[in-house]
Amino acid sequence: MGEPSRPFDERGPDLAAFERRPAGFASGPGHVVVYGNPAFRSMFGDGAVGLPARETMLDLPAEAPAWLDARSPEELRAGMMRKAMIEQVKASRAYFAATTPEQRAARGLPEVGWEEQLHGHLGLSEDELR
Repeated sequence: MGEPSRPFDERGPDLAAFERRPAGFASGPGHVVVYGNPAFRSMFGDGAVGLPARETMLDLPAEAPAWLDARSPEELRAGMMRKAMIEQVKASRAYFAATTPEQRAARGLPEVGWEEQLHGHLGLSEDELR
């Protein structure tokens, strides 16, 4: 781990402000640091790259774990879409469950396994549909 944080001006007064400010990228569920600019490496040490952010960036504010664990807008939208899809599949299953085997057969559905034929391609588990 690097030395304790130093004021921005001590990192190279001849550098532009954005070059003096530490910046890094973390990736994946463990938030592994995959890149750190020179100011980042000066602040946290060269060894911080390749390690989980939680273990190396001890100078982060107390709010940092919440930032690291926050779901991205894409993840939130995907979760909402999956929830909506599950609710629609449940409604569809309830509709077809209320029909007779003859009515399902008239729609080309088998007497046994019609649920899988209707919704099996969606990749939902039976646990999700309960």
